[in-house]
Parts: sequence; C-alpha cells; structure tokens
Amino acid sequence: MFPITFTTTMDYQVFEDYFIFSMFRSKSYRTSKGIFFLPYALMISLGLLLMTDEFSILAIILLTVGSLVISIFGYMFFIAPKRMFKKIGSIFQYPQNFEVFEDHFTVSQIGEDAKNYSYFKFSQVVNVYETHNAFYVFITVSQAFIIPKKVLTQEEINRISSLFLSIFDKKKFKICYKK
Repeated sequence: MFPITFTTTMDYQVFEDYFIFSMFRSKSYRTSKGIFFLPYALMISLGLLLMTDEFSILAIILLTVGSLVISIFGYMFFIAPKRMFKKIGSIFQYPQNFEVFEDHFTVSQIGEDAKNYSYFKFSQVVNVYETHNAFYVFITVSQAFIIPKKVLTQEEINRISSLFLSIFDKKKFKICYKK
C-alpha cells in the first residue's frame, strides 16, 4: 500500500491556484475573488448615481476610491500571479519526486547544478489543505509543498486524503470543498 510515489511539475495553472489560495486559505477561496469586487462595484454605482444631479464631493470620493481599490484587486488577482510566475518560473522547471509513507514523506528534486532531498515527518507539518485541484502541505506558516491532483490517479488521491484524515485532526487538515 505504501509508499505512494509520484512526480509533480509546476505549471502556471497550478501556481495561480496556489497564489489565490494562499491569500485566503479558507473554503471560500474560489468565490473570494468575486466577493472582493462586489462592495467596490456598488461603491462606484452609488457614486455614479450621486453624480446624476450634480458633481458632489462624496460622489467623486466614492468613484475614486472604488476605482482605485478595484484596480488594486484586479492587479492582485490577475496580473500579479503572471508576473510572479514569469519572475520565478525557472525555480519550477525541475520536477519534484514525492514518496508518501505512513509516517513521513520525502521530496527529491534534481536540477542542472544540484540535487535536493527533503525528509519530513508528518508531526513536523504545520497544516494540510485539500482543494479541488491540489493538496497543499505546509511545512512552515508560509512554505508549502504543492501536490497537484492532476498528476495522481483517483485511487492515489483517495489514499492520500484518507492518510491525512487519519494522521491530522480537523484543525491541521482542512478540506476546502464539499466532497
């Protein structure tokens, strides 16, 4: 039954999913994009409504702040992930080889100039999140190993998920979608 062995590579879609997920880390991370835009779109609509009669200071402030905040969130959700991936994409060009055991997992990566090997006991893991597209195994508060589900068979996904359920309590292993 163990080890579960697989190789992962990082593409832009996997990176973008992780980038958005890392901003929220909750069950609603996929809908959070829309929720963030809604109040500011309402603010702009209210500003436009107030401008129908005359140019008031309140209308100008609402339009300016709403437009500015929507621009910032648009950058965060759509432009920043692409720029970040282009900037550090060379880090992701080498595949990572995972072996998952009952009490630990290993990750090895062979690059042109170096060979990296990591060994982690599950007791060292900070948090594990399961989303629609991946498992995120956080080894620190801000560092995670990303296991995309598209490289796994359904049987391997079920085995890894049940392993995490048996090892971690609900505070450490969070399922971010309805199964």
